[in-house]
Amino acid sequence: MPAIILHYGPYEAHGVIKHRTQRLHGLLTCLTAKQYEVEIVPSQYVNRLAIEMQGSIIFQCDIRNLLFNMECEDDIICQRLIAAIEEAALKKQHVDCILVIMSPHLCHSKQGNDIENLKI
Repeated sequence: MPAIILHYGPYEAHGVIKHRTQRLHGLLTCLTAKQYEVEIVPSQYVNRLAIEMQGSIIFQCDIRNLLFNMECEDDIICQRLIAAIEEAALKKQHVDCILVIMSPHLCHSKQGNDIENLKI
């Protein structure tokens, strides 16, 4: 599975602004269960959660919209995040397949126009 980087900013709770990972609990649990490699990185942007895959931001939201220490099944925003990640992973997989099919050095063997060595 592709690597995911979660950039999470600090947010205010009980009068203190700092980085906290409790709102990422359901998201992290779900992503690791789906075999994604997940890295969490603190960012400077207050109240922001950005999800990066393959060098591109695929989703951004206010981290305070995620429920505190809740499982993904109980958090609609977390479910939207998972859907966006899975859609981006499928698009990336589709693009990789097209690149493999279009790559001429993988489609031709020494005998000519033989595609039996093609691996998808």
